[in-house]
Amino acid sequence: MNNSYVDPKTVKLTDLVKDNKKVYFLYFRDKDFWYRHEDGLVFSVSLDEIDNPESPATLQAEDKAIYFMRWIKKYIEVAKKEALL
Repeated sequence: MNNSYVDPKTVKLTDLVKDNKKVYFLYFRDKDFWYRHEDGLVFSVSLDEIDNPESPATLQAEDKAIYFMRWIKKYIEVAKKEALL
């Protein structure tokens, strides 16, 4: 696993989810599960999003990045928007 910082404003989503790349749980804080991608990107998954009866999710301590694509994408989009402010 890569421990270097990855800037979410410059990363490509497709590169993060190809070739069965993995994500690893880091910690839980303020209703967010924080994960580190094997390439170094750190992103969050909101408890409110996975605690939805209409679309429940199971979070593993280690899993394929493709399963976390919606949260990685959301995190990247928010980082890019904030960079424009």
